[in-house]
Amino acid sequence: HLEYNLISDQLFNYNGYEKNIPASTSTLFLENKIGYLAWAFTNPDYRKRGHQSAHIKQRVHDAVSKGCDCVFSVTDFNITSGINLQKCGFSLAYNYIFMAK
Repeated sequence: HLEYNLISDQLFNYNGYEKNIPASTSTLFLENKIGYLAWAFTNPDYRKRGHQSAHIKQRVHDAVSKGCDCVFSVTDFNITSGINLQKCGFSLAYNYIFMAK
């Protein structure tokens, strides 16, 4: 199950548990009707059990219920975070700049 702590009106910290053991954590920032899924971490012993997806869905729900028109996150290409965000309905939009000498 997930629980969250209100740090301020704009900052929420979420913790996921399995049998009352902390297993995962994440953060949601709110600003001007925009929600930012800042980061998430799942203890390696509890990965592949749906923690990250549960955190994504709960934070999106909370952002929308608090009046956000837009919710976004930042992740690298082709890693678990991006894949899970897509599974939860996010679209990827990358704009990387590469400079070579």
